[in-house]
Amino acid sequence: MKVIDLFCGPGGMSTSFEQAGFEIIEAFDKDKWAVETFSANHKANAKQADLGEFDFSQLSDCDVIV
Repeated sequence: MKVIDLFCGPGGMSTSFEQAGFEIIEAFDKDKWAVETFSANHKANAKQADLGEFDFSQLSDCDVIV
């Protein structure tokens, strides 16, 4: 199943989902350090974005949003 992680931080939640067999396809956070850490530790590269002004219609198709 495919997952999008909003407010991903350094990726703790995504790590748990990956260990359960899910695929993280996108991740977003406002903090640049969180985005860099997440991207260094996961296959998906996180994107820096202010989700308060984000157009959620631009998200990829997925099965789960966390």
